[in-house]
Amino acid sequence: MNTVFWCCLLFPLALLKLISPALLRRRIDPLLNALAVAWVSVNNVWFGWIQQRALASFCSSNYGTDASFRREFHRWLARQWEEKDLLISQLTGVSNTGGISGTNGAGQQTSAG
Repeated sequence: MNTVFWCCLLFPLALLKLISPALLRRRIDPLLNALAVAWVSVNNVWFGWIQQRALASFCSSNYGTDASFRREFHRWLARQWEEKDLLISQLTGVSNTGGISGTNGAGQQTSAG
């Protein structure tokens, strides 16, 4: 979704730049650069966030055979996605913190999950 979002912003400007006279092209360049910087910034937030949250305890259990580990991993992952959405919302000013179906705000299973 991240790639689709940024490409939907970049491609129309790139096409406009392609068909525009030189004077307008010079005005479009800063917009294209700003979009590219924003895209990289969102990716940097995402990758930095993931790297900080790699848990060693998840490397010592078996996802395929340990049901309690699987449940705990799903809860942890749900919390990580919620935190990521919050960081991106703060960076972009666009709210995307509706939560994950089947979890409450703390990433715990609800009766619907």
